[in-house]
Amino acid sequence: MERRLRILLLALFLFTLLGAATELLLTSHTKGWQLVPVILMILSVVALGWFAIVRNKTGLRLFQGIMVCFVISGAGGVLLHFNSNEEFALEVFPGLAGFDLLWKSVKGAAPILAPGIMVQLGLLGLGYAYVEKRYRDSEHGKEI
Repeated sequence: MERRLRILLLALFLFTLLGAATELLLTSHTKGWQLVPVILMILSVVALGWFAIVRNKTGLRLFQGIMVCFVISGAGGVLLHFNSNEEFALEVFPGLAGFDLLWKSVKGAAPILAPGIMVQLGLLGLGYAYVEKRYRDSEHGKEI
């Protein structure tokens, strides 16, 4: 059962990663800070590949670290999207304030919840790493 769960979590992670990466590239999400999720996605695939080859605790810890970065980047992305929408709303409607400004910022061109996919991916990846308990429980990074 544990093996099936591990496979399911990894498949969900990779399937969602592929979809999110495709979306980011199709929308030209590649300038400045927009490149962060793309770079993290590439690093996660490299880390998974390395873990598949070396199968040790260090490889798993690297992947976990990248997954924590996914969660942080998702939260940061929500803030960046909101701030971008807010700036645009204030340019178009200089006197806007309070709830009206909040509403325009939430409904702006940059979807504020879209970066949440990075949080979801990070949590899926952390779930996968947690289920890999033979590396979590090992003392020196070797299988037990």
